[in-house]
Amino acid sequence: MLTWRKLGFGVNSFIRVEFVPLDETLTRIFETTVNDCPEVTSCHNISGATDFLVIFAARTLVEYGKRIGRKLRKIPGITDITSNKSLRELKSAFRLPL
Repeated sequence: MLTWRKLGFGVNSFIRVEFVPLDETLTRIFETTVNDCPEVTSCHNISGATDFLVIFAARTLVEYGKRIGRKLRKIPGITDITSNKSLRELKSAFRLPL
């Protein structure tokens, strides 16, 4: 079975994104950016204080930092980005597209 790490992706992050009061235009910009970003393997609009949960893959922490800075941090209306890195994957029920 293929895994993130076997394919060279050493960093798998769960990123919580919060917006200034949710705005349709800003939401569309965010959604377009996320859909055009191959590093984003999944994105969910979720309930609670966080507006979106983004799952982001990168080969290294340096690559992760650069790509987050170029992609997500430039989207207008984002008030907070909080990320957690996966230390170990216990189960994955999906396959990466190759």
